[in-house]
Parts: sequence; C-alpha cells; structure tokens
Amino acid sequence: MKALYFCLLLLPGFLPVSDKSDWTLRREKDGINIYSRPSDYSKVNDIRVDMDLTGTVEQLAAVLRDVNNYTDWVYATRTSTMIKKVSENEVIYYAEVGTPWPAANRDYYADMKITFNPANHSMNVVSMGMKDYQPEKKDL
Repeated sequence: MKALYFCLLLLPGFLPVSDKSDWTLRREKDGINIYSRPSDYSKVNDIRVDMDLTGTVEQLAAVLRDVNNYTDWVYATRTSTMIKKVSENEVIYYAEVGTPWPAANRDYYADMKITFNPANHSMNVVSMGMKDYQPEKKDL
C-alpha cells in the first residue's frame, strides 16, 4: 500500500484554508507534526496535524466517515453520532468529550468535509464547529 499524506484541520468556525506560513509548529514526534494558529473566530486555536500513514486515502476516509465509532479511537470521546450525511464526503455529527472532574463534559456539532488530491495521494479534512446548530444542552 502507498503511504499517504494526511492533513487534519479542526476549526471552530468557518475559515478559509490558508498556506503553511500561517501555522506554527508546536510539536513533532514519530513523524507527526502538530501546528497551531490563532483563530479569527474563537478563543480556541486552530490546529493542523500532518503525517504519513500506511494505506490509501480511501481507507482513511472510510474510518473518518464512520463517526458513530469515534468512541472506539478518538481520545476522550464519550458519544459520537452522525446527524446528517450531506454528501459522500461531508457529514454533520454530534460528539461529547469527557473532561476531568470538576469540569463538565463538553459537546459540539461539527461539519466535516473531506477533499482528495489524487496527484499526490493526499486528502484534506476540515472539521468546523457549528456553535448554533442546536440549542445548548444544560447538563453539559
């Protein structure tokens, strides 16, 4: 299987994807590079993760599209549910993330879009928080 290049952007608002010059490398370990930059739309920084993985972009996309199973592998995810399949490569989902006591768990709705670049066997995943998609849950 060919190695693939994977870029994940977790963005709290609707942001245009910009070039690497906007990003600051925060951590590099085991071939995984984590970048961040201040967000124009949130107090939480945008993050970017670059890495090479064994497999195909289609295999990785299949794992990412399977949001109902994020609890099996996404750190601290308590629940994850697909809300709407917009297209083959775009989904809206809900997730709840556990936090240590005394903080309450956090939840969010996100719109995840996957785009492919067959020329270099890469994909770009942008997951944007949807703050007002549903009313806030009072118990979180």
